[in-house]
Amino acid sequence: AADTKTGKAARGNAIMALGRMRASAAADLMEKLLTNPDVSAIAAIALYRITGKKAKQFPEGYKAN
Repeated sequence: AADTKTGKAARGNAIMALGRMRASAAADLMEKLLTNPDVSAIAAIALYRITGKKAKQFPEGYKAN
């Protein structure tokens, strides 16, 4: 998920998988990825699923539950 040499789609899939698993160990990584415009919205969704915290990058109207 953090490897910028990997394609956006693969990174997005990894981020979403971590969010679906509610992998608490990935919370810090999701916080860092919020600054990356390529995956920030996906990281915000994953972070919400992991911690319940909605970052400003969380897509408006998205239902993550």
